[in-house]
Amino acid sequence: MRKSSGDILIEFIQQGNYIKVSAVDARSGLEVSIVGDAKQPRCVLEAVAVRKLMYVRRHRLLREANMNCVPRKYRLTSGWDM
Repeated sequence: MRKSSGDILIEFIQQGNYIKVSAVDARSGLEVSIVGDAKQPRCVLEAVAVRKLMYVRRHRLLREANMNCVPRKYRLTSGWDM
């Protein structure tokens, strides 16, 4: 595992012809993973994982902002929320 700029930790795990790349936001602990071809340059795989992390982070912030505008009795919940 190595530290990248912006407090994002990147981990590469190769298994055969595939490589799993995990990106972790060091501040929030949010983690995403991608699986790619091991022949691809690591910088490309890292960029995709970081882009996915940014997408998930932005999506969660927007969802939380929207949930604060909706009264609790009208919020949709999953079975995990109970």
